[in-house]
Amino acid sequence: MDQPDFILTALPAPSSIRNQLHKARIEGNGEQPDQLFFYMTVDTAEGTFYVSFHIPPDRVSDLVIHNSRDSLVTLLMIGLGSAIFLALVVLGLMYRITQPVTSLGTWARGLNEKTLDEKIPDFEFQDLNDFAEVIRSSLISVKEGLEREKTFLRQASHELRTPISVIRSNIQLLNKLKIVQSNDQRDSRENDVINRIDRASLTMKHLTETLLWLGREDMNGLPHSNVRLDHLIENIISDLKYLLDGKIVQLSIHTSPCICELPETAARIVLGNLVRNAFQHTWEGEILIAQKGWIVDVENSDTSATETDDDLGFGLGLQLTEKLTQRLGWRFDNTIHQDKRIARLCFKAELGPF
Repeated sequence: MDQPDFILTALPAPSSIRNQLHKARIEGNGEQPDQLFFYMTVDTAEGTFYVSFHIPPDRVSDLVIHNSRDSLVTLLMIGLGSAIFLALVVLGLMYRITQPVTSLGTWARGLNEKTLDEKIPDFEFQDLNDFAEVIRSSLISVKEGLEREKTFLRQASHELRTPISVIRSNIQLLNKLKIVQSNDQRDSRENDVINRIDRASLTMKHLTETLLWLGREDMNGLPHSNVRLDHLIENIISDLKYLLDGKIVQLSIHTSPCICELPETAARIVLGNLVRNAFQHTWEGEILIAQKGWIVDVENSDTSATETDDDLGFGLGLQLTEKLTQRLGWRFDNTIHQDKRIARLCFKAELGPF
């Protein structure tokens, strides 16, 4: 065998297994490192041949580096693939979780009185389905409460109209009877009693009208007409001036000609509530009513000790007026400055800020 001596020394008897690669290592001493070689026995037509391949010590480092580099690339590829796979799994889980939550939010925002009775969609998770049922039940309870309130408002307002009409009719009858009675037959206190009943019935009438208007389903179809706003304010003031009888109140009125296209009845109710509120809650002080264009200001200040600052200019009519103006799309602002209250009403919301 024409092989190097160190191979013949390491392998005095070659393997009898043909055509198979074998590996062997020659252990070195302290100075010589180990050596690695490969050999194979091959049978051919010309005879048996022995093939060997020797890796010298100076090439071992390059081989290790090459193998290490290949292993590192393999590890990096495996790591990168694992990271991508893990990221895809996390994104898939997040989408799987967040998509039903997003659908729940979209469904909840789209709920209204028409869609409350529809079947709740399946949000894939039982907890989300239970939460959707809680939302739907809560809104149904609110809806039923509002419907009961509207029903009561309409029924109570209509029921109040009958006794108010009776009171007003009897007041008119008493006034007619006064004409045919002689002065000797009259009680001096009769006029005061009739006037008090008349004023109370007027207040009830105006309050009932406001409640009825608040109970209307649709405010957009109200008939509009050209209203002389300054004349309307002056008529309302004239009708309600009796509320200032016996009071030390200085009344100032400033109006300017203005024709507005408005639902006249609604405008009369709102302005009447504002003026009546100022007249009723001012016992001693000043009241300023100013109108310029579409804007009306009603300012009242009370210097007496009859009402506290918290009660100044406060009343149910003012609260109902605020709700009614919101329904009508008019701008209303009610503020307190020290000892005075200023109510500002604008019949045109597009005029911008006050």
